[in-house]
Amino acid sequence: MTWMQFLTEILKLSAYSIVIVGPILFFGKRFFTGYIDQKSKNLATIEDIDKITSIVEKIKSDNAHVLEELKAEHAKKLEEIRKENQLFVSTVDKHLDLKIKIYTDAMESFTVITNSLAGLSKFSLTESKFTSIIESEAKKTPKLRSLVQLKPVKLLLN
Repeated sequence: MTWMQFLTEILKLSAYSIVIVGPILFFGKRFFTGYIDQKSKNLATIEDIDKITSIVEKIKSDNAHVLEELKAEHAKKLEEIRKENQLFVSTVDKHLDLKIKIYTDAMESFTVITNSLAGLSKFSLTESKFTSIIESEAKKTPKLRSLVQLKPVKLLLN
């Protein structure tokens, strides 16, 4: 093979490659330019929809999980508040019952003392019997002292 033959062969191969590869590159450039332009518009394609859907579903499940935790936490706090409120109401009821009992005991004591005074004034009671009645009724007065507050009394006196 001579130098001329070698050069002729290279030129033939170049011509064939230009005829074959040229149109491929031309159509390839047109196709890829359109594809790249379409992708650069940031439009969601079928390829992207799966990714977007999975991200949205993950966010939904995370939010649902956080919401359930908040519901459980609030339900627990609400139950604690209900228990505290129930305890408070129970305590108030017990105090009210105690006050009613003390007031009824006081009224009974005052009635007994009033009747004793009436009996003493009519001379139907002896002095010793009257004294024993007063002493027995006086033992009930410490319960009354626990209820009486001095502030309202002082306000009334002023």
